[in-house]
Amino acid sequence: MNAQRLRYKNKLPELKNSLNLLDALEEKKGKEESMETNFLLSDQVYSTATIAPTDKVCLWLGANVMLEYSLAEARDLLQRNIGSAEK
Repeated sequence: MNAQRLRYKNKLPELKNSLNLLDALEEKKGKEESMETNFLLSDQVYSTATIAPTDKVCLWLGANVMLEYSLAEARDLLQRNIGSAEK
């Protein structure tokens, strides 16, 4: 039980960052602007990408599983996961 609690505690900052990124994507979508970002390729290796306005995102769920969600569905899932992690 303690190991599970620690795992959720460690995931909380990542979940909140993902939620902040969704906010930025929704803001840019409303303005029809592209967004430039850096993303992690491997340990200490980043690359730059330009993200066109979109209404879909892919979320890494773990265990080699990534699913595509609409922005609203992704927000709901992240908020539920944050609520579970905080609880």
